[in-house]
Amino acid sequence: MSFDQPPILIVSTGRCGSTLLSNLLRDHPDVLSLSEFWPNRLNLPELFSTRPMSGSDYWDLLSVPMADDIFKIASDGRISQVPKRTLHERNYMRRIALPSLVQDYESLFHEIADFMRARETAIPADHVKAMFGFIAQSLGRKVWVERTGASIEYLPLWRTMWPDMKIIHMYRDGRNVALSMSKHHAFRLMIMRAEANPESSWLHIRPLPADQVDLDAFYDREIPLSTFGGLWNRMVVEGLDELRHIPAAQQHWMRYEDLLDAPQEVLTEMLAFIDPALPAASWAKACADDLHPPRNDWRSIDPAARTALEEACRPGLQALNYLEEAAE
Repeated sequence: MSFDQPPILIVSTGRCGSTLLSNLLRDHPDVLSLSEFWPNRLNLPELFSTRPMSGSDYWDLLSVPMADDIFKIASDGRISQVPKRTLHERNYMRRIALPSLVQDYESLFHEIADFMRARETAIPADHVKAMFGFIAQSLGRKVWVERTGASIEYLPLWRTMWPDMKIIHMYRDGRNVALSMSKHHAFRLMIMRAEANPESSWLHIRPLPADQVDLDAFYDREIPLSTFGGLWNRMVVEGLDELRHIPAAQQHWMRYEDLLDAPQEVLTEMLAFIDPALPAASWAKACADDLHPPRNDWRSIDPAARTALEEACRPGLQALNYLEEAAE
């Protein structure tokens, strides 16, 4: 079995259905759907560099624990995305990525470690492709796809690292994204980190001192929806500029609202982009039967907050044609 495939990466601003898509792909018998290999890491520029290094050195980079502030917040037990059995884990592979694939994630982790430590010097791009290929082969899958929330931020590094990558760009009305961001710990923390240190970013993280993070205050603090709208807007505008530098044939755009409206058609088209040889019909139908509409909608919020939110999102909404649709 050969895994000499171009990287296939789902990119998004987060909170727009990419987790749902990753879970649906995981139900396909031929697809290794990897999730959250790269989030909130303190060393993303090193992980995505072009500097050759040994497999062992690259594995050491992957083993750097999550930042203290997000570990304190994410270990509080209020976050549904992380299995209770892995709340104690500080390594992202052991906390989220591998437990979503197998029950015995510890054994798989050590198998990957042995594989990586045996690798000779190579650039990180080749280490990652080899590692994901090894996991796919171990689990009997034919193709791998990786999804990390808010990974549209990684495109400046990925364009240099993987010029042959295939991108599935998943997006959603930014007003609903902002509403979802406002309830999610990672994006609340992103806002607070930026307030404490404007030079902090998704790629160059400057954590908050963990002893200054009060969990009740963290969740209770009121942050305007327009602040999250501005965050979404920046990510979209900058991300679209990066996507313009990637050949159109290497991109597949997928709108969350279209997935809900016509799931079988949308999923079949996406799977053909991943690999036209993959069987789609029965998988797409089963996925469609499991989809449910979202619980919240931006139209239900206070009119003044709604107006401020729309203004904060306006450039991104216009670029993605959401305002034009509303005017029709």
